[in-house]
Amino acid sequence: MTRTALALCLALLLVGAGCTGTTGPTGDTTTDATPASAADIAGPLPGISADGVSNLSATLAAGDRNTTAGFVAVVNATVVRPDSRTYWNDSIRAAPGGDTYVTTHREHGTGWNSTLVSWSNGSVAATKQTSSGETTYRLSDPSGPVRPSDAVADVLRMGNFTVVNATGAGDAARLVLRATGPSAAASDRRTNYSGTLRLDERGRPRAATITYVTTTGARNVTTHVDFRLDRLGNVAVERPAWVSQAEWPAPKAAFDFGSENGSVVVTHHTGNTLDGARVRVTDATTNESVTRRVNATLSAGVRLYVYRSDGAIRVGTEQPRDAVALSGTYRVAVLDAAHGVYVDSGTVTVNATA
Repeated sequence: MTRTALALCLALLLVGAGCTGTTGPTGDTTTDATPASAADIAGPLPGISADGVSNLSATLAAGDRNTTAGFVAVVNATVVRPDSRTYWNDSIRAAPGGDTYVTTHREHGTGWNSTLVSWSNGSVAATKQTSSGETTYRLSDPSGPVRPSDAVADVLRMGNFTVVNATGAGDAARLVLRATGPSAAASDRRTNYSGTLRLDERGRPRAATITYVTTTGARNVTTHVDFRLDRLGNVAVERPAWVSQAEWPAPKAAFDFGSENGSVVVTHHTGNTLDGARVRVTDATTNESVTRRVNATLSAGVRLYVYRSDGAIRVGTEQPRDAVALSGTYRVAVLDAAHGVYVDSGTVTVNATA
């Protein structure tokens, strides 16, 4: 899974979320240092110089690498169509290192709204999505740390920029860039790209105001984006209470359950291929229950055998010659290998002489 990024639906895939905790200093302290020049700021940064911008992606990547502190980034946007307006509010709140974070994406128009909230602690991620009055929760594997540029990088890559000047001094020094039009990475339908971007001495985007027009046939859609890096420092992120309601999504697969030569036979019939499985077998007569892990790819037609060997219930992709025939009724459940999520189940009666 790729790293979760928060940005506009027109430009990025967004995983967003609720915000809690306290924030530290912004890092924009005022000093008595000599005002910085464009050359002072741009000189150490890749992809940029006082004369121009050759590779903004490299500059933003350097800014991300140079960030170990926590941060809060916010994006507000308006999408104007001939017959409607859509409003967006996106935010990233990340603890130092970026592995623990909470993001939020809110979108609304006339008579409707939706919210997507995402949280991760570096070991597991969870989302809460609310739309049309319905809320769903889901767990997933973490996508990696978030970085300051995640909220706006795709929007910035759609434009070409030139260096205008530098402002401020010390920690408050900023390199000011002006957009000169759409870049080669922008769609052919995207025109009139304009705005400004402010970078700090480490290449981190601190503020941006961008407007661009997308043309489809005779329709022009204007998107206006305001970004700011609100906090930079000791940011805390707490686990939202709703995470306890989230569950791992169940693979969609169906199995056939039968018997053959004294064994229960479980056959993948249709649906998702499983990268291994946990198979829970319960003897309905004695209530003996075991869960066995199967390290095999389960696709359509692949069989699993449930049998006895050395006095214990076993599960495998083959039926060994020394298998002891089962007798009685058995309940068999197939679970996802990674997280133990229920997939399918069946009940089989086996005759020892079958």
